[in-house]
Amino acid sequence: MRARLDPSSRATAGLAIGAVTVLLLLTSSVARAEDRDPDVAWGPEQLAGRRAIKEGRYAEADRLLSSAIERARREGRPATDIAASLTWRGFARVRLDRFEDAEKDLLEALPIREANAGGQQTLLTQTLSALGILEYNRGRFPAAARWYRRGLAISESVRPSDDRDLAADRNNLGELYRKLQRFDLAEPLLLASIAAYETPRNVGDLKIAWPLNNLGLLRHQQGRQEEAMALHRRALAQWEKDRGPEHPEVALSLKNVALVLNALGKREEAEATARRSLVIREKSLGKDQLPVAQSLTVLATILRDRAQLEAAEAAFHRALAIRELRLGASHLDLAETLEPYAMLLRLRARAEEAAAMERRAAAIRDANRLDDSPPVK
Repeated sequence: MRARLDPSSRATAGLAIGAVTVLLLLTSSVARAEDRDPDVAWGPEQLAGRRAIKEGRYAEADRLLSSAIERARREGRPATDIAASLTWRGFARVRLDRFEDAEKDLLEALPIREANAGGQQTLLTQTLSALGILEYNRGRFPAAARWYRRGLAISESVRPSDDRDLAADRNNLGELYRKLQRFDLAEPLLLASIAAYETPRNVGDLKIAWPLNNLGLLRHQQGRQEEAMALHRRALAQWEKDRGPEHPEVALSLKNVALVLNALGKREEAEATARRSLVIREKSLGKDQLPVAQSLTVLATILRDRAQLEAAEAAFHRALAIRELRLGASHLDLAETLEPYAMLLRLRARAEEAAAMERRAAAIRDANRLDDSPPVK
């Protein structure tokens, strides 16, 4: 989501790299000249605020961009300059979990950019993408999909098919559709994103690892485990080469490799891989962060399948507690822990508790369906 924010920084990793696995169209350092935001040339606070966002220093960015907005209003600068700063500050405030403030910024910027889009449609997509990011991080996934779809429609109309920002837009929406279990909509977007990154002009771009990762998750959910493994191994090799063996993105990929290994019946290797993912995330991010809950859920599922039921329940319980603490009681990510946890409870002859957990997970998924999406059978 995302010119693009590298979601690998420690400051962003706690927002569910999952929020995962999403590429930002706001912070690209490689945007072509015709796509550059014209506000880059004005004001020291503006430039410093943008730089702070790229480096993951969001509180500092908020302060600097607030000064830039005050300066712009005081000097009577064009509304387009203010809209640019509002979009950037809105994004910083999303990363600071100041969702209401972010929404005010972005909804103020949106009509300005709509009225002045002209030949700068790509700038409008920045604000639309930021609104999608906002709703994604709030857990309002159908609303996020609406913003992403609108931004993607513009990107497809003004960018070449191999454009990296268009590839990022497609990855974002594709991953969101996957999360909402709309695999029919997710697959073509993720395939198109990968194809764009594989063109000669984009060879070597690290960001290909994200759609590879997301398509791997989709293939796993479709039961196509060998394909899933090949995709995850490819993403893992890319991240290990670029980031080193102890990076949070490597831990993300290891978690997904473990998921597939377990599905292939390679339980011992799956457990070792999941534990490596968990150790990296706890060490680099802290023990109560959302990525840790992801790895715990996978580890618990593997332990359940290895008949280590007591250890599995402890891991599920800890994962659920982290997600409830960080996300509230009805976020979609909770269903990803509740569902396998309920299976464990049935194995432990606690059918009533399992049924309650299953009902809760189903209600969460129902509340997060797209307007046109039927229940998944």
